[in-house]
Amino acid sequence: MKDFPLFRSARSGLAGLAIMVFPLIIFSLSSASAPLALMLTVMVLPAAACISGLVCGALPMAAGIMSGIFSMYLLAGPQGAQTAAVYLIPVLVAFIVVIVRRIPFWKGCAVMIGAHVAAMAGAYLMIQGFAGGQLFTLAGDWAADYLSKAEEGDQMLYVFYQYGLISLPEEMKETLLVPAAEGGYMMNAAARADLILSMRSLVNSLLATLVPTLLISQSILGGVACLALPLKYGAVAAQRRDFKQVIDDQKELQAPDFPDLSMPPVSLWHIPRGMGWKVGVCWLLGNFLQGAASAPAAIAGIILYAGSSALFTIQGISMINFLQKAKGSKKAWRIILPLLLYMVSLLSIVGIFDQITNLRGLRKPRQPKEE
Repeated sequence: MKDFPLFRSARSGLAGLAIMVFPLIIFSLSSASAPLALMLTVMVLPAAACISGLVCGALPMAAGIMSGIFSMYLLAGPQGAQTAAVYLIPVLVAFIVVIVRRIPFWKGCAVMIGAHVAAMAGAYLMIQGFAGGQLFTLAGDWAADYLSKAEEGDQMLYVFYQYGLISLPEEMKETLLVPAAEGGYMMNAAARADLILSMRSLVNSLLATLVPTLLISQSILGGVACLALPLKYGAVAAQRRDFKQVIDDQKELQAPDFPDLSMPPVSLWHIPRGMGWKVGVCWLLGNFLQGAASAPAAIAGIILYAGSSALFTIQGISMINFLQKAKGSKKAWRIILPLLLYMVSLLSIVGIFDQITNLRGLRKPRQPKEE
């Protein structure tokens, strides 16, 4: 298959294996770095494997997916490997179908988003099945058990308390710390037990919010990233490989055999006017409903807010890229700055600002109605 040869080159294949496979396996060997391995598998590996498919070839792409499955096997045994397979394989299959069938870019993004939703929902249902339908409760119990037994448990509880993440009744605040026999202070046993209960409740509430947020937000952002990034960097690699030159961001060059899905430049992405106000209404409604007393209404608010924020985040990335290109920023900063803004949750605000102001002039002005 010309779109996915086994290896595009020995050098790129080895590089792809080194970047994806070895870090995941190494991080999975230690309990201290296990959360990092899990985060890389969920947040980074799907896009990295897709990029590898167009830059390095089919074998590095498959090796990346298999490394994620093996990593989760090391962390959680056969159940972890099964969950990783349910999460990773549908996304990879959808990507191959989009590329081979030459599905136009935005329709291809819709396919990738759908694959992400199905994969994440399937993985979540599988984990709930393994947990007997009590995932949130078991997670809270595990956190409470860990904090009650770990040497650094009291210190962690105190830090969470200081930052306001967990709380104590008013009558216990004065006696939280008591003098220790060997000098210094130790945590009062009754206060510790109450803080651990508060931590259990915090874990339950966080997961109840995090799961629908990840299902929608990560699916939208991940779906677009899993198609846009491979096309972008695959085109660069194809130009270097076939013509021995670096592609210019401002040119629409394509290698002869590289899949052309008519992806517009990132700097020109925008939400159409007719769709923009609907996304804005969803964002406002989601903000309002998130704090509702009714659980179904709160979940609906979380989903609306997560989905609309993800769309505005994509527009924010486009707006930042447009400004950076206009100022001639270096390519490294076109990656670093959006990541920094995303980490502090500002990209969606940038996207909302761009949608309201139309500074780039991408949306045509409304035509006056004829008399």
